[in-house]
Amino acid sequence: MVETTDPPLTLEETPETLSVILASYQEGENLKRLLPRLKATVDRIATRNQVIVVDTQAPMDDTEQVCIANGVSCVRRRGGNEYGYAIRTGIAESTGDYVVIMDADGSHAPEFIDSLWQARHEADVVIASRYVAGGRTDNPQLLVLASRFLNFVFQAVANIPVLDVSNSFRLYRGDLLRNLELTFLHFDVLEEILAKLLWQNFPPARVAEIPFSFEKRSAGHSKRNLLVFSYHFLRAMFRLRQMGRQFAKHPENHSVLSTIGRLSSDPGPRRFVKFCAVGASGTFVNLGLLWLLTDVFGIYYLHSALISIEASIMSNFILNDSWTFKDIKLLGGSVLHRFLKYNLLCLAGSLLNYLVLWLLTDFAHFNYLISNLFGIVVAFTWNYLVSLKWAWSRRLDKR
Repeated sequence: MVETTDPPLTLEETPETLSVILASYQEGENLKRLLPRLKATVDRIATRNQVIVVDTQAPMDDTEQVCIANGVSCVRRRGGNEYGYAIRTGIAESTGDYVVIMDADGSHAPEFIDSLWQARHEADVVIASRYVAGGRTDNPQLLVLASRFLNFVFQAVANIPVLDVSNSFRLYRGDLLRNLELTFLHFDVLEEILAKLLWQNFPPARVAEIPFSFEKRSAGHSKRNLLVFSYHFLRAMFRLRQMGRQFAKHPENHSVLSTIGRLSSDPGPRRFVKFCAVGASGTFVNLGLLWLLTDVFGIYYLHSALISIEASIMSNFILNDSWTFKDIKLLGGSVLHRFLKYNLLCLAGSLLNYLVLWLLTDFAHFNYLISNLFGIVVAFTWNYLVSLKWAWSRRLDKR
């Protein structure tokens, strides 16, 4: 008598597995509502799945009990409580062929994982994007404009060809994600993942964005400290730009870079240091005059800001024209012509400065001087990029 057994599953018949990672920081109340919906979704689309909630190093609420009640894994962050440690811990714990990373605050509808899953064979990274056609966010329009601008600047500086680089709701190929060596500690780890998937893989990872509707958090308050987030966001831009330049030195990567594109010719680090020094001096002019007009002369702070911003533009132009771009200004037309060009390009930066000042002062209730400092940082990034591209561009283009 010959025993028979069922034939083994072929590669095509083997069910693909899914891991879902949620970084949680005092999100117990949100998880009570989120996890039942999440489990129902992943159980429906992938019979073999795991849901991993990465909590703080020491319990800070009832997150662990909520996870047990919903039959999902709860693990502790390894290394520290920063967001980057949570993401690295979750990736190390994941085993799925595909990995979804999402927020635990309720802003990411778990049902949308079905759309990410359906697109999994079209790209190595599928991003739930607020900024492609059909995407949207529940945030106020002014905040949306500020977010889109920051995403655009990040895309341009770091050469990451993605419209929504800051949204964490993404699906990845698990093997590619687990092969990354990640070092960033804060929310900038999301941009680090994209950059390394593009630059440290050959061929580079395929990235797709599908429209997504971003909702407001269900309960609690955001754990993103605005000062820390802004600092690390700007720092990450230039760290990743440097990483991209190192990548570009290898001839085999040139074809990849041609698809990503370059922002502009590199003016050299010394010019950038000079521009930073001038920007710092302009910051003192801006903040000092703003304080003088507002606190000493009693002028309304938004009116004072118009004067202080223009004064800093003028002082920055004088120093940039006589020092930062001294070697190229003779080919840039008359002083008046350069000044008008510089003022025009700084107009957009000034509007951003003004917008950030108003939003943070009137809505986030920051002190107006702190709000203005954030606005200056945003405007500085814009002004540097466009100065190279336009105001003093003629000699640079000939190099």
